[in-house]
Amino acid sequence: MSRLFLPLVIILVFHLVCATSLEIAMHVVSGVPDNPTKLRVHCTSRRSLTSDLGMRTLNYGQEFSWSFSYYTDFYVCKFYWGSKTDSVDVYGERIQPFCGRVCYLAAKADGFYVGHDKKSWNKIQDWI
Repeated sequence: MSRLFLPLVIILVFHLVCATSLEIAMHVVSGVPDNPTKLRVHCTSRRSLTSDLGMRTLNYGQEFSWSFSYYTDFYVCKFYWGSKTDSVDVYGERIQPFCGRVCYLAAKADGFYVGHDKKSWNKIQDWI
């Protein structure tokens, strides 16, 4: 029994260290005009019912940010601007190639963009 216990403890500790070591700093930026309405964003974790970041209203150029563990969290953000509504999987497979541990996601009039800073934007999708 003790021969199995130590390897299991080592695996568990290794998993916990790895799961918390890759923190992603996510920034959501409004790149849409405040007319017809300001951008509203609601981000939630798909893996944790308690990780609801709430509804945010952003002025043009304003952002909000949070950090999450790459291995344990998965967020989706729903965007509302005028008559447009759309969702983006935060740090999904379309976003990862353009970001490192810091990621910017911008909603603009013609769609959604990501980048590792506020200068290198890559379009990932149009508004629906």
